[in-house]
Amino acid sequence: MLKNPIIINADNLDNINEKAIKKYILSELENFFLELGYGFTFVASEYKIKVGSNNYFIDLLLYNVKLNCYVVIELKRGNFSPKDIGQIKVYMNYIDECVKENFNNKTEGIIICKENNKLICKYVSNKNISIINYLLKEKETIS
Repeated sequence: MLKNPIIINADNLDNINEKAIKKYILSELENFFLELGYGFTFVASEYKIKVGSNNYFIDLLLYNVKLNCYVVIELKRGNFSPKDIGQIKVYMNYIDECVKENFNNKTEGIIICKENNKLICKYVSNKNISIINYLLKEKETIS
């Protein structure tokens, strides 16, 4: 259901960070949703959750009307790392326990990263977590 890689249009590809990637996604949500797939709706950016005395921020929280579930998206500037799975699982479990309603399906997670190692993904992922790559493309300017 998810395209891989997704294309993110950016003004300046040098020294881009996660915050800049999110800014470009938010400025072109419609295009991002089309890149991602069908049925996505926007819930929040930097969705704050509190676990114990710690605050965490989910990069993007979406809802998919076709899947009837929340979708947690974590953006990673670099390559995929197994620790990213632990982070997104915490966020997904929180949404399942504290946000979703009984009629919603279990939360899905998407890690969007520069590159993933399919062999590592095989051993650390689960069926509710997708790991997809992004491809940065220089925005075309109109002269």
